[in-house]
Amino acid sequence: MNRYAEEHLQAERERLRQGLDCYVKRVQKQERRKKEREARKKKVEHRDNDVSHQLKLTQDVFNRWIKLERYKELLDAGDIPQCISCSKVAQHHALGEFCCGHLKTVGAHEELRFNTLNVEFQCNRYCNEGLSGNLSGNKNTQGYLEGLKSRRGEAEFARRMKYLERNHPNFTRDAKQLKVVRRWCAARTRQLEKELCID
Repeated sequence: MNRYAEEHLQAERERLRQGLDCYVKRVQKQERRKKEREARKKKVEHRDNDVSHQLKLTQDVFNRWIKLERYKELLDAGDIPQCISCSKVAQHHALGEFCCGHLKTVGAHEELRFNTLNVEFQCNRYCNEGLSGNLSGNKNTQGYLEGLKSRRGEAEFARRMKYLERNHPNFTRDAKQLKVVRRWCAARTRQLEKELCID
C-alpha cells in the first residue's frame, strides 16, 4: 500500500473513531437527560402528594383570599379598611402590608386553620408578626379582641368566641382535599382582584 492510501485510510479511521465518540457522547447525553426528566417527574409527583407542601400552598392562597374578602367587606360597608388590632389604615396600593390574621393560632388550633370565623384583616409586620397577633393590645393599640367587638358588634363577637372556644374535632386533610380548597380560594381571589382592580 502506498503512503497516500495509508494516510487516507488512517484519516478515515480517525473520522470513524471521532464519529463513534460523538455518537457515544450523544447517547450518554440522551440517557442523562432521560434520567433527569424521570427524577423531576418523581419530584413533582412527590410534591403533588406531599401534604405539608400542599398545606403551605393552600394556606398562602387562603390568606390572600381572606385578606381581599375582608378588605372588600369593609369598603362595601362604607368603613375605612384598617387593621383589626391597631387601626392602621390600609391603602389600596399597599395591600401587601396587610394579611389574614388568625385569632386562634394555626399552630395551636390546626382545625381552625381554614375557618373564616377565625380570621380578620390585620397589618402584617406590626401586629401579626411583631406582636404575635396583638390579641389584647398595648398602650398604643386596642388589640384583636376589642377590634373584633367594635367591628362585628357584641352579639357577633360573643357568637364567634363561643364557637372558636369550643372543642373542634381534629381532622387531617389529604393532598387532594387541599388542592380542591386551593382551587376554590384561587378562583375567588381572582374574582376579587378583578372587582377591586388589583394586578
